[in-house]
Amino acid sequence: MGARTSRAATGPLLFAAVQADDAREVARLLAEGAPANWHNHLWTNSTALHIAALAGRREILRLLLDHGADTEAKSDGGARTLLWAVDSGDVEIIRLLLDRGAKVDAKNRTDWTALHQAAERGQLEIVRLLLDRGADLAARTTGGVSPLHSAAAHGRQEVARLLLERGADPLASDMHGQTAVAVCQGEACRRLMADSERLQRWHRRKQLATWRVGGV
Repeated sequence: MGARTSRAATGPLLFAAVQADDAREVARLLAEGAPANWHNHLWTNSTALHIAALAGRREILRLLLDHGADTEAKSDGGARTLLWAVDSGDVEIIRLLLDRGAKVDAKNRTDWTALHQAAERGQLEIVRLLLDRGADLAARTTGGVSPLHSAAAHGRQEVARLLLERGADPLASDMHGQTAVAVCQGEACRRLMADSERLQRWHRRKQLATWRVGGV
């Protein structure tokens, strides 16, 4: 009983060491059996891995993963480690998590994904990596918001361009019936989205005409 209590008590110590960016102390605590997946109920129910990912602490992240930290552990709101990692802005943190088995399309309680988050923040290289690893362009939140909506609504022109190049649908609408062009911020972004929307409508009309001719 005493050993179990002692081990459980090291959870908060491990969490504090990660917050302090003390890799040596993290390594020591893990070697002594500190629980890598302890949840801090006073800190949005997050784990040490969430904090390391958020802060972009690569060495500590590797230590935690090597000692069994769960990439799919959820904090309040259902956010998993990959979603926390996007806020670090560190593409190598994202790459490491994906290499260690993090689910690229993991969602929180509102079905928000890492791709939504990176698109909203204009993190072009992270968006590119997520797409290269198979992230779903058509992923929708409970409000019907796509990653393209997220990019457009924050004027992230280069991210929106990349999403469109990869096949995002500019005509997809959210639960309010709004397409990405309707929510777009910034003149350059609006022009990009409007041009893409017109081109997509032209392609659909052409495809429909072809089907009609073929059916005759």
